[in-house]
Amino acid sequence: VLIHIEVQSQRQSDFPHRMFEYYYRIHDLFQRPIASFAILADEHANWRPSEYSLGLWGSSMRFRFPTVKILDYAERWEMLDRSKNPFAIVVQAHLKTLETRQNVSERSYWKSALAKHLYRRGFNKDDIIKLFRFIDWIMVLPEFLETQFYQEIIQFEKEAKMPFMSIAERIGMEKGLKEGRDEGREEGKL
Repeated sequence: VLIHIEVQSQRQSDFPHRMFEYYYRIHDLFQRPIASFAILADEHANWRPSEYSLGLWGSSMRFRFPTVKILDYAERWEMLDRSKNPFAIVVQAHLKTLETRQNVSERSYWKSALAKHLYRRGFNKDDIIKLFRFIDWIMVLPEFLETQFYQEIIQFEKEAKMPFMSIAERIGMEKGLKEGRDEGREEGKL
């Protein structure tokens, strides 16, 4: 059995056709049963494609695929918060990224809260690093808030005595912070 998963972050009219196209190409290549799933990570609550069909002169074909809408999990925040499943934090980061599009200070708060919450969930060091990288990648902040965020995480690590970054990552991050501060001083911003 093969599993085909598509993560779609934008509403796209040809998405159902693409799902079908990938399905039949995978089937053509491997000649095995396939289960296709769509994860809809867009911000449009009512966009829920789940099938592709075509027909002409009595010939027809219908391809249906299950979907999961990330927005549906906004009402299940507490359940996500308690979950030990790493995808729960991925969903939370995505939801807060959508929710804070217009408010960078609120995004900064949630980025910090989610990063710190990685420890409380009991993930191992490697999982924390990977999930932290995802949070960092998806929840983009302006440079000055990014610098504050890293300083806050470093302080949190020291107080919690639970470092989650390797020495090389920490040195690279601290070097980046120093370069950012030096550039800010040169430009008269600090």
